[in-house]
Amino acid sequence: MANTNVQAVTFCNTEIRPMADQIFSTYLSAKKIVQNWNSQALSTVIPNDSTIIADGAAQDGRAQITDAQATAIITRCQEMISWMENGLVASPFNGTATLATLGTVSGVAVNGQTKF
Repeated sequence: MANTNVQAVTFCNTEIRPMADQIFSTYLSAKKIVQNWNSQALSTVIPNDSTIIADGAAQDGRAQITDAQATAIITRCQEMISWMENGLVASPFNGTATLATLGTVSGVAVNGQTKF
């Protein structure tokens, strides 16, 4: 028998399905950015160091980011892919999940916000 409870149906339509869309979109985006990172050999121009990336952040009020922070976002993407494809939340570089995952993303994000 189908669940026809109005609250359940509304919640699934307004929050569960959009959340699934967002997670899947994040996964697809992670796959694409890692593919671009690898195909363009970007680790050679964005080394894992403390050099500031001159992306205009200092002029427009965004927090400046470093090469290492950009590299860490790639690591978070690789972790997301690993989690989605293998059920593992582990860094592809050292085999363990890092407690810095949220900090890595929130330190670079500009427009992060809940969709609900």
